Amino acid sequence: MRTVKNRFLLLLLCALAILFLTSCSRTFVIKPIGQFGKQITFQFYKTASDVDPSKFSIVEFVVQEQVDTDKWVTVWELTGDQSLDRIEYGMKYKGLDEVVSAKPFSKDKQYRVLVLEITWPNPKGYAGVSFSFQNDGTISFDN
Repeated sequence: MRTVKNRFLLLLLCALAILFLTSCSRTFVIKPIGQFGKQITFQFYKTASDVDPSKFSIVEFVVQEQVDTDKWVTVWELTGDQSLDRIEYGMKYKGLDEVVSAKPFSKDKQYRVLVLEITWPNPKGYAGVSFSFQNDGTISFDN
């Protein structure tokens, strides 16, 4: 009876450990910098109050354009694995494959950026930001 109870406790602990480890994630911050018609750079920060960007092991970087109320289309996508503290829109990066080629931004559209990073031994990191362009070309944050 004691062996059955020990096996059950071991199985329960393993199940709880798996649930805990797979549910772990963290967030980081993306700040778009630039102006419409010029270079747009997406800088990565550990927290919103950080002054200097931080390097993250980027495995997926997606820029989407809103085409309808609930519909977004990808206008640029990179996948792979590269440690970076910023990504410039449309640039090529060693270690990241361009899945979708960069399309030009439109001044009258809403955009969102979604990023996944994995820096061992930390849990997965996620970041996202929405932005658009004002009439003068400056970036307006929408979230």
